[in-house]
Amino acid sequence: MLIEIRIGSSAQRRWHEQLIHRLRDLPQTEVCIRLVPEDSTKGRQRLEYLMRLERRLHDLDEGMLAAVDLFSSVSAEHPGCQAVDLVLDLTAKPVAGSWSVLYDGKCGEGAAVAALRGNRFPLVSVVDGAGKVRAVGRPGSEFPGLLATSLADVGVGAATLIVGAVSGSPFVEPADANEEAVTPRGFAELAARRLVGAAIRRVYRALYRAPHWRVGWRWLDGPDVLTLGELPLELWVDLPDDGYRFFADPFPVAHQGRTYVFVEDFDHRVGKGVISVAPWGDDGPKGLPIPVLTHDVHLSYPFVLEHAGDMWMIPETSGAETVELYRAVRFPWEWELHSVLLNGVKASDTTVFVHENRWWMTATVSFGGSFSDSLCLWSAPDLLGPWTAHPHNPVLVDIASARPAGRVEERAGRLLRPVQDCRSGYGAALGVAEIRHLDEGGFAQQLLHHHTPGAGWPGTRLHTLNSGGGLETVDGSRLVPRPKLKQSQKKKSSGRDYYIVQREDHLDFLGSEYSALYGRSNASAFQSGLWLKNFYRDLAPARGAKSCIVTVRTRKNGHLVAVLPFIRRWRGPVRCVEYADLGVTDYAAPVLDRDHDRQIRSDPTLPARVRAALGRFDLLLIERVVDDAEAIGGLVRGARSGEHPYGAHLMPLATDVQTWRERFDPGITRRLNKSYKRLRSRGGTNFRLVEDLQEVDAVFGDLRDFRSARFGERGGLDLFQDPDCFAFYNKILKDTLGASGPGKLYVLEVGGQRAAVLLGLAESDRELFMIVGYDFKNLRNLSLGLVVIDQLAQDAIGRGLQYLDLTVGDEPYKAEFGAIRRPLFHVRVTRTPIGYVAFRGRELYLATRRMAKQVLTSWKKYRRQRGMQQVAERKKGLSVPRNDKE
Repeated sequence: MLIEIRIGSSAQRRWHEQLIHRLRDLPQTEVCIRLVPEDSTKGRQRLEYLMRLERRLHDLDEGMLAAVDLFSSVSAEHPGCQAVDLVLDLTAKPVAGSWSVLYDGKCGEGAAVAALRGNRFPLVSVVDGAGKVRAVGRPGSEFPGLLATSLADVGVGAATLIVGAVSGSPFVEPADANEEAVTPRGFAELAARRLVGAAIRRVYRALYRAPHWRVGWRWLDGPDVLTLGELPLELWVDLPDDGYRFFADPFPVAHQGRTYVFVEDFDHRVGKGVISVAPWGDDGPKGLPIPVLTHDVHLSYPFVLEHAGDMWMIPETSGAETVELYRAVRFPWEWELHSVLLNGVKASDTTVFVHENRWWMTATVSFGGSFSDSLCLWSAPDLLGPWTAHPHNPVLVDIASARPAGRVEERAGRLLRPVQDCRSGYGAALGVAEIRHLDEGGFAQQLLHHHTPGAGWPGTRLHTLNSGGGLETVDGSRLVPRPKLKQSQKKKSSGRDYYIVQREDHLDFLGSEYSALYGRSNASAFQSGLWLKNFYRDLAPARGAKSCIVTVRTRKNGHLVAVLPFIRRWRGPVRCVEYADLGVTDYAAPVLDRDHDRQIRSDPTLPARVRAALGRFDLLLIERVVDDAEAIGGLVRGARSGEHPYGAHLMPLATDVQTWRERFDPGITRRLNKSYKRLRSRGGTNFRLVEDLQEVDAVFGDLRDFRSARFGERGGLDLFQDPDCFAFYNKILKDTLGASGPGKLYVLEVGGQRAAVLLGLAESDRELFMIVGYDFKNLRNLSLGLVVIDQLAQDAIGRGLQYLDLTVGDEPYKAEFGAIRRPLFHVRVTRTPIGYVAFRGRELYLATRRMAKQVLTSWKKYRRQRGMQQVAERKKGLSVPRNDKE
């Protein structure tokens, strides 16, 4: 089927580009574009001025509203564009017989803008040429107060409805479909409101922590809210917090006669959530919730259930684009990753339940817009899977009733699901819907009740509803003043009385004290005792660096609870403090006792004392802090952070190789199959771990030679050619084999000869992919680098590891293997003017070098493509002049 899309020539948006790609992904569907001339109106100009103001006030990018050239960006021209099967007209005046998109019954982007100017999301309908409604929904946004965000999210939602209409998917009608329209505000009034609102927001955020969620609970002696149909007043008790952390998404559960409440635990100072649990007694919670599950990404919505004699949890891990299933090893305190149920999907608030002897999963999925308006379904014969997507996903597009808000429960034969109403913002209100129909053919629900904050539950939000273990829980938000917090914290406890911060430059990293701390921390293998011992003993002195090791101990008994491994060195006239790095370390992480982590970070005096312990310096610079700059930056007074130009890449593994391989990009699979076929003709492969101490020198020599040939040809620099670094890595391996440590050395043999060597590090649940070299001269076109990763992953899966960490670098093959990009950050303190100048000069140098590399790469790509084009033309018998200087 060939679809022609008519778009105004001055209204080409990025969401149109996404729409074209999504339509082309449908079976046997092609798309072409016809641009319709449109005059620029004053209304459009005022809209653009207003959105430009909003982006400047709130530091936003253009996102899905960015202007694009569709013909060049998606190659939209098609040779058969004259004989189209369907015309989709997105202009304000669609041609007769075409499909159109209506916003509250009117065509064109201006109709959507009018609804948003009235502070409401429009009802979006896709209508065919005969006037029949093919799809209807109410796309929305988590930020309804800004046209720059809400118009973009409505556009993406409209694209979802269009794709569903073309593919014939039925959509559930949104709740309150006949919502009354409101008179649009003028652009001048909106601009004034934005300016005043931005000023108020700045003052508000300076005075208060926002948002600060709170959990409410009540004893459940009678019917719950799902059964009552109303929200009881004056019965809710707040779960207390310390003001620095908030708790949200409560899930109560009973186990072996005791009740526990699992929550999202968010620390304002860290900016990231973990899952915590609070045991419950006859008088309520027994203390503050305690962290039980952390992740590389933000965690929330801890959906906990019992199945087949075990306790399970599905937390939200949308930041990793996964849906992960955890099993309790020691309930409720220890959890292990059992499997990844879904991959490559940004699913929010995943909720599972059983209906008619089949397991069902609901979640809202972001397709580039809102996280809260598109409800998707999956089903499986068992909780453990395999999970199959519903053929009509998404089954509902509605910002008022799509996103889950708690467990699905059966009441008197009725299947009821709490839902979030985000029309006034994320988590603003709560609804209860009854699932009327659910099978492979479709889904239907009806909204029964709607609840908002009020006298019995004050605040601005009402977000989640659950019951279990004799409790019923909700959550919302409240104001938490910043100055009051700081004063009360200082009165409550003085960190100077509890912790000692000092320099211990000769700390024994192989001693039992540090080993115990490292085992209780979340530090990486680059902070292991063996690694740091060799770093400070050999590499640092060879590079003219001095130890600067800051420790934190309890004053009561002197227990070591934190270590920050720094070095000091001169860089020209600049006195620098750096992390234990010197180019050989991929990740910088503090070594903090998990049991003291939060108390250390809540000590207002500690960052100043850490900085004082470092001594005088001009510039402090810590590079490659993974996921969260506050992990280290929050421990040093005056620290600022910025994002590193490259990311780290974590590849989730599976319980078996076949399941893991199914996540590959098809191109990687084809290349690997081709490589293995060619390698078999050369005698086959053998991948093994080097375990003989006598073999290390020979293997290391091959690794250095392999990399020398490769980088020498490309003109690049390689740390492995540096004698000091080479000796450091060599010593790590020998010490590992001689005792125990993180180092791993692998060899790939082809036809009985060493063809590739890999140096890696081992952690408890993952393998770190560090340095690889292969026979670049004799086997350069066999994709040996990809083969090594494939073999290493198979070995890791066989040993029950959960991840393969491909570490730093944004090479395309990592994404093709299914790895998840993790942001890296740098942390700096510019203490003197010379330190500030040195840092800015460094940033300028790196930016210039990156730009030069991009230009060189583009030029080489052009030369390669031009050469291939000339070869193709010569084969066709065309006369193409040679130009060696081109």
